Amino acid sequence: MGASIAGWKHPGLRLCDRDTLVRISPIRHGSFMSVRRTVTVSITPEQDALLRAFLTSGRYRSVSEVLRSALRLLERDEASALAAIQRSAAHGEANRG
Repeated sequence: MGASIAGWKHPGLRLCDRDTLVRISPIRHGSFMSVRRTVTVSITPEQDALLRAFLTSGRYRSVSEVLRSALRLLERDEASALAAIQRSAAHGEANRG
């Protein structure tokens, strides 16, 4: 596995699409290894200011921690929204029958 960027071979790097370069690197967490991807994203100046505010608050130590927390919240919200849609559909079916 590896990518060739500007003529140089980079083991551990993979070009996912035209704009996204991902680095696969094993990270040790306790007694097991997990694989994390490094992803480059574009954000607005307002989002950058928000990230910096989270970091300066001391609650988060890195941008990665902020983004992982945000993704967990998004995942929870999406699951909640899907459950509400499914309940609504089931309620509609019950009223029809």
